[in-house]
Amino acid sequence: MAPSTLDHIIILLPSLENIPPILNELFTITPGGTHGDGLTANALIPLRSGTYIELISFVNEDRGNHWWANKPAGLIDWCLTPSNTTPLSTTLGSLAEPISPNPPGLDTRLNWDQPIPGQRTRLDGQVVKWQVVFPSPSVARGSVPFFCIDETPRELRTGEGEHACKAVGIAAIFLAVNTTAQAKAYVKVYGTLVNGGEDTASLAEIEDGWSVEVGHPKDGVAPACKLNVCMPKDDLERDLLEKQGGQAVMTEIVLWVDGDEVPEVVEEMVEGNRLKMRFKRVPKTS
Repeated sequence: MAPSTLDHIIILLPSLENIPPILNELFTITPGGTHGDGLTANALIPLRSGTYIELISFVNEDRGNHWWANKPAGLIDWCLTPSNTTPLSTTLGSLAEPISPNPPGLDTRLNWDQPIPGQRTRLDGQVVKWQVVFPSPSVARGSVPFFCIDETPRELRTGEGEHACKAVGIAAIFLAVNTTAQAKAYVKVYGTLVNGGEDTASLAEIEDGWSVEVGHPKDGVAPACKLNVCMPKDDLERDLLEKQGGQAVMTEIVLWVDGDEVPEVVEEMVEGNRLKMRFKRVPKTS
């Protein structure tokens, strides 16, 4: 297993009491709980591959100095988790050399904040604990993934569930940048975090951008997730990129489905921002 795998994706909603109906139609949404800081609460869409989608909302209008306080609704961030065999310090230390060409916000090297403890109490009373490690404040949230390290059994945090749409994993995350040179620079960063060191052979050129793969916590459920960094496809993506200060911004996700029918594309407007999901069938094995 690679040093890091895809942990989860975060969608910010105005309220967990008014989740877009299409999400309830497609997914079985598991109640989460209120986080220890009292500022946010979550609900989960667990996937069989071990990854999950976290639906999060602020409990009150006052968001305080929360790290997502300034984020608009929609896809806002994504997270990796280190494998049991690779210390996180090894993975983060692999970015000690300057990145060239530098993505916006990464002037010399990618620095990391100190681990922040987190917890929430599930509805069944069990307390879930973890630590998160974020890139330094010069990096816009969501342009580079953060890390989550479990202190209690991972299954308590992620949960499990089956879904009407037959989703089992994340097939792709799309991020927008201004140039293909920036796309390649970001993908080099992602590849280094995933593989524990620079591995240009794992990078792939795609239309208007670059891509690298990241695996899932559970093997054998679905093919790897592609991290696709491309130039904006439309005005909505260009607007998101401008709000992000030119740093990479998430624009859509693609989910693996293990079934005969592939759901239609979801394009839901949430507080003026587009939440976009597409679906792709898991290849049949002979």
